[in-house]
Amino acid sequence: MSMFISKKDTFDYVFYYKADGFRVTMLTKEEWAKLEEPKQRTYERHVVTFRPMTWGDQNECRRSAIVENPETGLDQWDGDAFVMEKLCRGIVDWDFTEPPKEEGADPVKVPTTPENIRRLHPGIADKLLMYYDNETEVSEREEKN
Repeated sequence: MSMFISKKDTFDYVFYYKADGFRVTMLTKEEWAKLEEPKQRTYERHVVTFRPMTWGDQNECRRSAIVENPETGLDQWDGDAFVMEKLCRGIVDWDFTEPPKEEGADPVKVPTTPENIRRLHPGIADKLLMYYDNETEVSEREEKN
């Protein structure tokens, strides 16, 4: 990787998803591959494309997470705002669709926007963030080298 991050520097995350009402199950490629074939067919395959954050992105995420406490008037850290901003800056594309409005029409691609990222099911957003962090954060082993 270069010293500079380009908008073209992306990586994909493939996962398998199944919903049962408001409960969702999300499996990695490796977890899905261990299922027997009939169970595999109950999952949808999806791809999310991420971009590593630049120094500027990280600073913007931190700035977005400093909010004023309404009781004290002092600044405080909002961890939820930080992770939301991180996910909104990290996700650059996905293959998510919604059912068509007209019968027989093709599914409609859901645009990759901050508003739609905020609409994600919490379980999906948490797992996407965990994957993103695992791929982009420096591990203890790397720090020692």
